[in-house]
Amino acid sequence: MELKKLSLLAFFLIVMGLMLGACSEKQFNASGESVFQQCLDARPDVRCIPVCREDGTCVDQYDYIVDTEAQSKDILFVVDVSGSMSDEQARMGEMFPNFINILAGVDYRIAITTTDVRDTFDLRDNTNRPDIVNGHGDFQDGELVPFNDGSYFLDGSLPLLTEQRFFEDTIKWEQTLTCERNNYVEAHCPSGDERGILAAAMTFEKNPANFIRPIGHMALVILSDEDEGAGGDVLNSIAEPHREQPDRFIDYFKTIYPYKSLSVHSIIIQPKNLVPRSEIQNNGETRCFNAQDNNNAPDGKYGFVYAALAGMTEGGVVGDICANDQNYTDQVREIGENVSIFRDTLACSPDNGDVDVELIPDPGYNIELIKNLSQNEILFAEPLPPGTQVRVRYSCTHNTRNQ
Repeated sequence: MELKKLSLLAFFLIVMGLMLGACSEKQFNASGESVFQQCLDARPDVRCIPVCREDGTCVDQYDYIVDTEAQSKDILFVVDVSGSMSDEQARMGEMFPNFINILAGVDYRIAITTTDVRDTFDLRDNTNRPDIVNGHGDFQDGELVPFNDGSYFLDGSLPLLTEQRFFEDTIKWEQTLTCERNNYVEAHCPSGDERGILAAAMTFEKNPANFIRPIGHMALVILSDEDEGAGGDVLNSIAEPHREQPDRFIDYFKTIYPYKSLSVHSIIIQPKNLVPRSEIQNNGETRCFNAQDNNNAPDGKYGFVYAALAGMTEGGVVGDICANDQNYTDQVREIGENVSIFRDTLACSPDNGDVDVELIPDPGYNIELIKNLSQNEILFAEPLPPGTQVRVRYSCTHNTRNQ
C-alpha cells in the first residue's frame, strides 16, 4: 500500500511539474538568461527572440526581411451614391487607369462599396429593409458591389483593359442617375445620409468574399461631395461613435487587423485648415462648395470629417472633388503612388524610437524612411527599386514583474 501511495504521489508531482512548466512564462537559454514568450507579431516570416533578465526586464529583439514585391495592398473605394454624384462617379471611373497603371507589379485587390447604410432604427433591430424613401432595395451596409463578372474584387488576374472597364461600369450607380433624371425627388433617390466611414467599418468587420487579407496594407478611398452623417458635425451627427469618429475608427481598424497598416484618402469638397463651421463661407473651397450646392441638387458639404481622417494616416491624400481633369488625374495618381510604397507594421513601440532598416541590395542613393511610430508603422517616401528587400531590426522592452 505504501508503495502504491508513493507511486501515486510521484506521478502527481510529475504531472504538476509538467503543468507548471507548460504554463511558465520563462525558459532559460544557454547563458542562463530567461527567455520570455512575449513576441507579439504572429506573421510567420517575422523573426523575434524574446530575452529576459532576472530583474524582470525583458526585450523582444525583432530581426526579419520583407520582400517588398510580395506585400499585399487591399484597396477599398467608398463611393457616395446620393443624387448629384453621377459626374464624380463617372470621372473616377475615367481616371482609374491612372491609378491602376501605378500598381503594376503590386499584389493588389480593389473593391467598391457605397456610403449608404441603415439608419439607427434599423441598426437597433438588425433589419435591412428596402429604403423607405427610394424603394430601390436594401442598403449596402458595407457589402461589396459585384463587378461585371460577379467577382467582388479586382486582383490583376484579368487583362488590364478588362479591369478598367469593370471598374468604370461598376462605380457608376444607376440609382444616382435615376435620382438626377427625376429632379432629385426623394421617392426616386438613394439615401442622402452619407456614412462612408461607418460603411468602411462594416466592410472591415464582415470582410465579404475574404477581400481583406490579414497582413499588408489597407487603403481606403472615400469619394463624396458631403460629409459623414451628411451634416459633417461629427459630435452630433454620427450614429456609431466608436466606428465613425476618425481617431476611434483608426483604433478600431487596428483591433481587427493588427498586422495591417492603414491609409485613408478623401476626394471631397476641401475645407481649408479644417476651419470652424462658423467661418465656412470665408474659408474652404468656396468655388467647389457653390458648384455642388446648387438649387436643384441636395446641399453640398465641406468634408471636415473625411479630411480629418485622411490627415490622421501617414500619406493620406485630401483631394478636390471639383478639380478639373488634369488635377483630378494628378490626385488619383498621387493616391496610387502612396498605396504602392513599402510599409511595415511593427509589433510594438521600439525602444527610443530606434528602427534599423537596411535595403538589399543597396540602391546607391538615399530614400527617405518615415517612422510613423504613433501607429507603429514605417514606410518610405517613394517606391523602392524593383526586387528590393528590406531588413527590419528593432527591440521592445517590457517588464514582467506584474504580468
